[in-house]
Amino acid sequence: MFVTTEGIDHHVQIADVSGNLTRVDASRPIVAMIHGSGIDTFVSFYFSLHFPLAKLGFTNIMYDRRAHGRTPGPAGTLTIQQGSADLAGILDAVGATTPVHLIGTSYGAAIAIDFAVHYPGRTASVALLDGGPGTEAWRDFMCKLFGRALDKNDAEMNRILASKGSTPQDRRLADSIAMVARTTILQDTTASRVVSASMLEQLTIPILAIYGARGGAVESSRHELEVAPNFEAQVIPDVGHYLFFEAPAALRQVLSEFYLRHESRLVEQGA
Repeated sequence: MFVTTEGIDHHVQIADVSGNLTRVDASRPIVAMIHGSGIDTFVSFYFSLHFPLAKLGFTNIMYDRRAHGRTPGPAGTLTIQQGSADLAGILDAVGATTPVHLIGTSYGAAIAIDFAVHYPGRTASVALLDGGPGTEAWRDFMCKLFGRALDKNDAEMNRILASKGSTPQDRRLADSIAMVARTTILQDTTASRVVSASMLEQLTIPILAIYGARGGAVESSRHELEVAPNFEAQVIPDVGHYLFFEAPAALRQVLSEFYLRHESRLVEQGA
């Protein structure tokens, strides 16, 4: 279905163990899932985490962020703050009036933390999948990465494009490069607000970061998040950035254990 918020029709899927819904029951536990940038849509969540979490008792809200999937993305609207405002509007539109659990992967992790900081009282917990908070260091790194995607003289980017998707990882990277080229994500990330260490210190909700040992986010993100009072981390060995594809069973297990500790309305037998 489509939900109009912030002037954009967002492609949204709401589902629990019984099937698709049009609104949520605010008395039930809810997860809102925020995908990354480039190749991602909510389908990554739907085929990996939706059913296991629904069996636990969650209602899952999944949606295509701007410029991804079936949601349009006008120029100048891909900032972190716009991502948080979009999520708030979607939650309002579908009746999610109580705090929700957030899952953010990669770029979506930065939106999840930003939302928790700037919409206090609306977040029950945050789970980050090989991603971290949108700090100033994160913003600088992402802008350099997006800038490389647009640099026609960058040898590695040219190799990826020339490979024509000969491996699954190169195919995903080539699609991401194309997304950077057709959108204003570089300029919008440059214009995005950031979170500070003092803001992270004020986040008392449970925060779980799940990293791939070869994903690249573990060192910097973990150091930044350690100031949050209820932060914990899990590192999945021998996998990279794409946890959905590389370690789905381990990912589901870690998340299920986390939620069973922090959400009393879930059912143990669904794990």
